[in-house]
Amino acid sequence: MKILSIGCFTHAQMGRQLTEHSWLLVNLGGLISQSIGFSSEWHSHLKKENQEHSFLLPKGCDITFDYGMNRENWVIMLPDNAVQETSNGKVKLFVGSFNGELPALLPMNMTQAEKSREYLKRILHSYHNPNKQSSLLVNLTLCSLLDCIINPELSIEQELPAQALRKRIISDTNFSKTINMHSRECGYSVDHLRRLFENQFGITPQSFRMNYRMHLAKDLLKTYKSTAKAVSDQLGFNTPSHFSLSFKKHFGCSPGEMK
Repeated sequence: MKILSIGCFTHAQMGRQLTEHSWLLVNLGGLISQSIGFSSEWHSHLKKENQEHSFLLPKGCDITFDYGMNRENWVIMLPDNAVQETSNGKVKLFVGSFNGELPALLPMNMTQAEKSREYLKRILHSYHNPNKQSSLLVNLTLCSLLDCIINPELSIEQELPAQALRKRIISDTNFSKTINMHSRECGYSVDHLRRLFENQFGITPQSFRMNYRMHLAKDLLKTYKSTAKAVSDQLGFNTPSHFSLSFKKHFGCSPGEMK
C-alpha cells in the first residue's frame, strides 16, 4: 500500500479539517479534545484524552481538534480506497490484496505508543530518502506499524517476561484474572515467572497485585461519591466484607475510617 505523505505536527493548535484522502491518524501527546464525524453520521468524541490512540479514517471525515502543549500528532495519508467505512465505528482496511474490518478508533498502551513512534520516525526518514530501497522500507515499516497498532497483545508479549506480567496485572482493571492466568498468557510457568518477577522488581507478583489493588482502592475512596461497596465492586472483590478485611489488613484501618 503506497502512502501519499507523512507528517508529524507538534505545535499547539485548534482547527477543523476534512480528510481529502484516507488517513492513519496517530495521537501520541497533547490532545485536549477531538471530534470526528463520518459520512454515516457516526461520531467519535474525545475530551481531555491522555490515552494514546490511532484512527483509521476514510476519505471525507470531518475533524475538529484542539491540541495543547507537548503535541505529537502523526498523519499518514493513504490512497482514497485504502480505508472504507463499513458500519458505525468500523472500517475496512485494504493492504495490497488483503483486507479486514477493524474499529476506526484503536487505543494504544504505552508499549504500542513507544514502538509506533519508532516506526513512524523510520517511515518519515525513508519517505524522504532518495535511496532506491526507500519505497520498500516505507511499505515494510508501515505494515509493522499497523501490526503494532492492531495487536496490543503482541506488543506486550515482546517485552521481557516480568515486564509483560506487570503490565498485564495493571491492565486488568477489575482484577478478574489470577496470577496463574496471567502467567499462562505470558507463556511461562507460574513458578518460573515468579522468580523472574522477584529478581527484577524485588517483590512477588501476588504481593505486587495486592499492593496495586489496595492503593487503587485508597485513591478511589478519596473521591467524594465513592462508597466502600462501589470500590469493592469496581476492583473485583467477591463481597464488600472481603474488601474491608483485605483493606484493614493492608492499611490497619477500615475503608470507612480511611474515607
